[in-house]
Amino acid sequence: MTIIKHSQRTVFGSKVTIEIDDDCFPTDKEIETMDVNLPGCQHDYFESKSHGGAKLHYRYWLPPKGNVKGVAVFFHGINSHSGRGFVVDGRKLSFSLMTEQFLNQGIALYLMDQYGHGFSEGSRFLIKKWEMNKQDCIDFANFIAEKYSADSKKKAPPLFIAGESFGGCMAIHTSKYCQDTADTSPAGKLFDSMLLTAPAIHADLPGFPVYQILRYIIAPLMPTKRPFFMPHPIPPERIWRDQRAMEFFTSPQNEKWGLEEAGKKLRLGTALGCVVAMENACNHVIPEFSVPFCIIHGTQDDGVPIAGSEFMMETCQTLEEDKELHAMDGARHEVFCDPLAEEAIGHWMKFLKKRLDKQS
Repeated sequence: MTIIKHSQRTVFGSKVTIEIDDDCFPTDKEIETMDVNLPGCQHDYFESKSHGGAKLHYRYWLPPKGNVKGVAVFFHGINSHSGRGFVVDGRKLSFSLMTEQFLNQGIALYLMDQYGHGFSEGSRFLIKKWEMNKQDCIDFANFIAEKYSADSKKKAPPLFIAGESFGGCMAIHTSKYCQDTADTSPAGKLFDSMLLTAPAIHADLPGFPVYQILRYIIAPLMPTKRPFFMPHPIPPERIWRDQRAMEFFTSPQNEKWGLEEAGKKLRLGTALGCVVAMENACNHVIPEFSVPFCIIHGTQDDGVPIAGSEFMMETCQTLEEDKELHAMDGARHEVFCDPLAEEAIGHWMKFLKKRLDKQS
């Protein structure tokens, strides 16, 4: 058995215990190098009530001169984290592209590292109960909304909830919460609309008998395990069609740092949490969902099929003029690292401009 030593350390001014081997944890210099691809990035922590006070890290970017026209909260996917900046031949991709585009629109952007991901505390890459992750997302949205609700002298900016993959599923749950608490919660009062990329609504699941055994017998007994027979829903070739992006995010250096596990098998408990969260969204949330949204989704996303986004378009109660689905031809799971990345983010930006114009 490998013994992993992880000490309490000071990260971005907070004392935290992150379950990454001390010999692997990135140095201050390496952290600075990561942030080079995410200019203007700032860091902080907030406390997870649902995970027993675990400190969850978040990154944020503020528009220049404090001219905040809107605020966006973004949730990343499983095995990912908030610092996935990537620039190749001067071309910004992944979160480098996304942060630049939001700031160009005058929108403050906040990206939370989910429990056990990135620089957050908690069991690495494990979903204990998906409802706990959902509550983290809701609490974070309220936490950020409160920052912009305190000034009574000027109108508070609109809040946009965004997410990718499993984070997209969490964004759906969080947006429904905002819909239901529009007059009572800080996030609900500011909430305007939702942005999704490749949201996990439907999944490529194993056959029914295997699924039942995994869900009700094996996963509850071995939540942290990745057994050899475990299906691999999203291997690297299903995530990227850009070879350089695949090599960058699956590099030995990235793997050593332990901030993400791009393209690796999910833990059994995590896989189960993802599936149950999606089932809940399909059966209970989406049929009553009525707020505006914009989705971008690759047509060749085999791990998180576009059929889920199509289901949302067909099943929700949102007005036709307030919902958009843009199918990106040939794109795989990570659309913002695709040859069509700029076109894809452009759909989000047009939608945001339309929403901001309605606010003015």
